[in-house]
Amino acid sequence: MKHIRTFGAAWIAAVSLAASAGAAPVVPRTLALALNKAQAAYAAHDYSAALERLHAIQRQGGLDAYQDYLVERSLGSVAAAAGAYGESATALASALHNSAGDPRAVGALAATLVYDHYQLRDYAAVIADARTWSAQLQGQAQIRPMLLQAYASTRQCAALDQLLGRGSRDPAGLASLAACYQAAGDARAEYAAVVRLLRVQPSAQNWKIALALASREKGAGDRYALDLLRLRSRLGLLDTASQSMNLAMLELEAQDPRAASSVLQAGYKSGVLGTGAGAPRQARLVKLVDARLAAQPGQWARIASASRTEQLNAALAMVDAGQVAAGLTLLKKAEGAAPLPDADLVNLRLAQSMAGAGRIAQAHAIARSVALHARGTLRDIAGLWQVALDGVRP
Repeated sequence: MKHIRTFGAAWIAAVSLAASAGAAPVVPRTLALALNKAQAAYAAHDYSAALERLHAIQRQGGLDAYQDYLVERSLGSVAAAAGAYGESATALASALHNSAGDPRAVGALAATLVYDHYQLRDYAAVIADARTWSAQLQGQAQIRPMLLQAYASTRQCAALDQLLGRGSRDPAGLASLAACYQAAGDARAEYAAVVRLLRVQPSAQNWKIALALASREKGAGDRYALDLLRLRSRLGLLDTASQSMNLAMLELEAQDPRAASSVLQAGYKSGVLGTGAGAPRQARLVKLVDARLAAQPGQWARIASASRTEQLNAALAMVDAGQVAAGLTLLKKAEGAAPLPDADLVNLRLAQSMAGAGRIAQAHAIARSVALHARGTLRDIAGLWQVALDGVRP
């Protein structure tokens, strides 16, 4: 810590101030000389000798409050430099309570006291120090990371969140916040912290954590598999053959063979598909998708007499294929007079189809609406789609 190295020069300044008229109580010449010898040892990095000289002054006794303050302040700075953080903390705490005669030194003393307790991993004391001397520590940037760690280690997540601030762009701080809420068992707050972290540090790992948190509720991974895998695909995070195959089959179930074909083509291009023991099965799926794709125009021509679910799926597939006007018209017809039981999910999938058609602004607006009005897992997944549509990618 930089401030520790500045104390030595301050010793002589304090003695000089003490000797000047009215600036501070007079320091006896013998004490000034003893302090100067300790300072010389300190400047030579002979911390053991400096500590011994200061201990000798204490053993002699006969010091008034101000003189004791000078010795304790010096002892604290030398002990900190020597790595004796416990002794430094004790000395500095005493000096701070006797510092009325030298108020200009309080900020530096308090900063070193915080540092001592931080090195001792006494995080409760770090927090207490920062609160006690908050006014004097203003503007000392080295305090903030120590206080962030202290709040995280003591699971004072709300205080950590407040210190970071809502607009924080500190990836380490936001990662600590997410870890704090995880340790506290607050999955909802952990998810919110990870989403904030994504906007600052959109790494593949952070995206995978966010996707896992969004699907944390029992059964969510199966119910919303299509939405999660589509998001992985958009982010370039389909890492395995099984993920690509599962998404392609889910697209077929959703009556969107064109999207299934795109997934398979991307898988073959990246090398995820087409090799190993699963290659024959993957080739059979390609043939099935091609057959469904060839039959799709005829199915769309007869869609007016299809079931409501088939019409919804066909409408979304039309939008995804760029036939936005026709798809929206069919979607409106499929919705009919009766409300949809899964209207938020249909709207989220409409956002995905709009994104597939390149209508990003409209897709973003729809995803945002779902994130505002839906509940639970669907709200969280819609929120992640909103982040992805903002262009936040690994």
